[in-house]
Amino acid sequence: MSVKKMLVVALSVVAFYSCSSDENEKLGFGTIRISAEVNDDAIVVSKGSLGLTNLPMTGDFSLAVTNTNGFNRNWPKISAYDASTKYSTGLYRATVSYGDISIEGFDSPYFTGNKDFYIDNGSTTDVIVQASIGNAAVAIVCTENFKNYFPQREFTLVTAAHNTTIRFEQDEMRCAFIDPYKFTVSGNVVTQTGEVRSVVATEFADIEARTLYKIKYDVNSGQVGGAKLVISFNDQVIDTQDIDIELNDRAGRAGTNSEN
Repeated sequence: MSVKKMLVVALSVVAFYSCSSDENEKLGFGTIRISAEVNDDAIVVSKGSLGLTNLPMTGDFSLAVTNTNGFNRNWPKISAYDASTKYSTGLYRATVSYGDISIEGFDSPYFTGNKDFYIDNGSTTDVIVQASIGNAAVAIVCTENFKNYFPQREFTLVTAAHNTTIRFEQDEMRCAFIDPYKFTVSGNVVTQTGEVRSVVATEFADIEARTLYKIKYDVNSGQVGGAKLVISFNDQVIDTQDIDIELNDRAGRAGTNSEN
């Protein structure tokens, strides 16, 4: 190769890298500072209704940063994130989560949230992601009237999303956290005279996240007459079931005077 041709090739290589460098500088880079917090709605649900005392802190959330060009980076905890990490300018999404939606049961809340943001050249973008409860929560309560009829009782909740069985033993006060989809509840009760009776399964649908669902069991809504099991869903009566039971006089009198 002649000296002239070698010079042309060398100049071409220099020009290529020069253009690449100029293009990178044109696109630019920036950094982000990320934090997460539980929003007001989740606090109302979790602290006010569910009895949770320890909400997740920023460092407890896992983190994913993505964009539409295929960029995808993950950190097991925000506390492990390096704020000096550089990103090409552009539009991104930060997603945070705490817990696992597929783990259904007591004391297993799942929080999640995301936020879109833009990274400018040479700047640091502060990103605060609001996280909400991603579960639905289910509570089972029995009226005093129901307890007088059935001094022993337990219920079983089965979820449709993951086929999880959750047992509510007698007077369980906690809420069950479930993937927001359909579920059924059935039960077994024992009468004052020791007879075992089954509570037929009832299906509950149209379940949404960030919502507490209260299922209440009563007998005849506290009224005298033929025994009927009354099932309420968020204070709306949705089903009644005939119950074949015998009561001693003391239990019958207690049942008619009890509060709902």
